Amino acid sequence: MRIAGYKTLAIAMFVAASVTGASAQVSNGTFTPPATSVGAGWGTSSSFPAPGFGPNATVNWALGSQYAYDPVTADFGWTFNGGAGVQQNGSAWGFTAPPVGSQSAFLQDYNGTYCYNGGCVPVGNSGSPSSISQTLTGLTQGTQYDLSFYMEERSYNIGGYAPVVVTVGTASTPQLAPNSTYVWQAYNVLFYASATSESLSFSSPFPSDLAYGSDLDTGIADVSITSLGGGPSPSGPTYSLPEGGAASLYMLLAGAACFGAVLFRPRNTFASRAQA
Repeated sequence: MRIAGYKTLAIAMFVAASVTGASAQVSNGTFTPPATSVGAGWGTSSSFPAPGFGPNATVNWALGSQYAYDPVTADFGWTFNGGAGVQQNGSAWGFTAPPVGSQSAFLQDYNGTYCYNGGCVPVGNSGSPSSISQTLTGLTQGTQYDLSFYMEERSYNIGGYAPVVVTVGTASTPQLAPNSTYVWQAYNVLFYASATSESLSFSSPFPSDLAYGSDLDTGIADVSITSLGGGPSPSGPTYSLPEGGAASLYMLLAGAACFGAVLFRPRNTFASRAQA
């Protein structure tokens, strides 16, 4: 059953970390590929040793319209797990062109096994949930930041979207999902940094009732971070659910003692009403 999503989201988080830095940045937020990369993948020129799924498949991104499951961290600046990867415009994933760049990441939940040409892809499942992650650097303690990104549901998959949880440090959003196909929708996470480095992840909790043979797929694109300046850190914890959301889908994951206040509201209560 599809649960109604919401278009944009703003969240205030208090996060903790332990190292110092200068200028806040997201590493390769547009998922730009190298000329070739290695992963468990498939594209029109990937090899294992022939095109198809399999460990250590090599993808030639220079040809365009490629995709790869779980490319190695060194090739993209992100760590991919389970049914996560990168796809280019025109690939079999069918996502529309993102706002910036010619490629996007994807998270997939699939109840089944993908094996081809002698290898199997570790697609997202209950034992190996899909996720992409990296460490945000250059944060300034006491400063508020706007983490922005886009999501789109895969247009022709049977199951629907893969629910997405965004985590900064130990604080997590509820489960998010785009409510439309063929459209990249803007989301925002506002958080206060208590130190200068923190982990960031986009993950998809595997739905326990996903039917065999079905898959859930969500694309992620143009991840960036902007400093909003200093200000008092929130206190709490308190939170409210966004309008139009179903309470059964939303959950606040447990954090550490520094968890702080989390406030869930549509983005247009904080920023412009521009359409995605």
